[in-house]
Amino acid sequence: MQLAWSIVLSLVAGYLLGSLSPSYLLGRLLRDIDIRTVGFKNAGTRNTKAELGLWPAVATGIIDTSKGVAALLVSTSLLALPASLIAVPVAASIAGHIFPFYLRFRGGKGSATAIGVFIYLTSLEIASGRFWIGTLAMLLVVASVAYLGSRTGDVAGLVTFFGMAVVTPLELGFTNVSIVDTGLSVFLLVSIFLTAVKHGVFRLERTAEIKIWRLAVRPLALLFIPIDLFFGRMTLLLLMGAVALIFLATDLIRLVTKWKLHHLFKLSESGRFSSMSLFLVSVFLTFLVFPDRIPYLALVFVTIGDLGGKLFGLKYGRHRLFKSRTLEGSLGFISLSLLSSYVLLLLVGVPLLSVLLGSIFAAVVELFSEDLDDNFTVGLLSGGFLYALRLFASI
Repeated sequence: MQLAWSIVLSLVAGYLLGSLSPSYLLGRLLRDIDIRTVGFKNAGTRNTKAELGLWPAVATGIIDTSKGVAALLVSTSLLALPASLIAVPVAASIAGHIFPFYLRFRGGKGSATAIGVFIYLTSLEIASGRFWIGTLAMLLVVASVAYLGSRTGDVAGLVTFFGMAVVTPLELGFTNVSIVDTGLSVFLLVSIFLTAVKHGVFRLERTAEIKIWRLAVRPLALLFIPIDLFFGRMTLLLLMGAVALIFLATDLIRLVTKWKLHHLFKLSESGRFSSMSLFLVSVFLTFLVFPDRIPYLALVFVTIGDLGGKLFGLKYGRHRLFKSRTLEGSLGFISLSLLSSYVLLLLVGVPLLSVLLGSIFAAVVELFSEDLDDNFTVGLLSGGFLYALRLFASI
C-alpha cells in the first residue's frame, strides 16, 4: 500500500512540477502576452529569447531543464519512491511540460525537461565510473562534425540522441537507469525528428537521381557482420557470393537486352554495371582478402558513411572540394562513419584508433573516387589501410 501511494504521489508531484511554464508566466508578467501565440508560437527558450529577451530566456531554460530532476529528487527523497521506479516521476514531469492543465493542455515539447534529466542521470553514471566519459566525448565529436556539415542543430541533435539511444544500453547494460536514459534518448530523438521534418531537413533541394529502395536496403548489408560472427567466414562468403551473382546477372541482362529496368536502376547506370553490383563485389572481396574484424569497419564505412556523405552532400553541399564532391558531404561521411564504427567498437571490440583514422581515410577515398565509383573503392581501400595499420603500427 505504501508503495502504491509513493507511485501516485510521485505521479502528481512530477506532473505539477513539469506543468510549471516559466515562459508563459513571464510572458504574462512582462508583456501581457501568451508566448504560445507569438513568434515561433511555442513556450520554449528560443521563443522566449526572441520575444522577451535574454534573461527571461535564461530563467526559462534553467527552470525547464530542472523540473524533471526536481521531480525525480522529490519522489525518491521525500516520497520514498524506490530508485527502480524513477521513470514514473520523470515521465510525469515531461507529460506536465507538454500538457499543463491550466493552459488547456497545450504546453511545450518536453525536450528541455527530458534533456535535464538525461544530463543528470548521465553525469551520475560518469561519476560512478559506469559510463566511460570517452564515449560521451566521441558523441560530442560526432555531433560537432554533423553540425559543421549541416549547420543545423536538428541534424546534430538527431545524430547525438540516436547515438545515445544505441550506446547507453551497451555501456551500462540493461539496468534501470540505462532503460530510463535510453527512453529519454528515444523521446528526444523522436521530438527532434518531428521538428526536423517540420523544418524541411529531409527535403533534398538539389535535383538528384535517387532510388529510395537502395537507401533503405543498403544498411541491411550490416547483417553480414553477425552472420560472419555466428556462422563463420566461409558461410558468409557463399551467401555474399550468391547475392552478388544475382545482381551481376541482372546487370548483364539489362546490358545485353532491351530490358532497362529503370524502376530498379538509375538512368546514369545505363551501359555499365550498377553501383549495387560494384558494392556487393567490393564487400565480397573485402571479406575474402582481409582477416578478422577489419572487413567490419570497411563495411560500415561503405554503407553508413557513404549514406551520410550522399545525404549531406545533396542537402547541404555548398563548398566544393573535388569535382562534384563537397566539404559538407565529406563531413557527413566522417560523422556517420565515426558513430557507426564506434557502436561496432562497443559490440565487437575493434580498435579505437582504427575507428578514428579509418573514418577519415575512408572519407578521403570517397572524396577522390567520383570517376571510379566509391561503392567499389571505399571498402577495399579502407580495408587495405586498416590492414596496413595492423601490420606496421600494431593497431
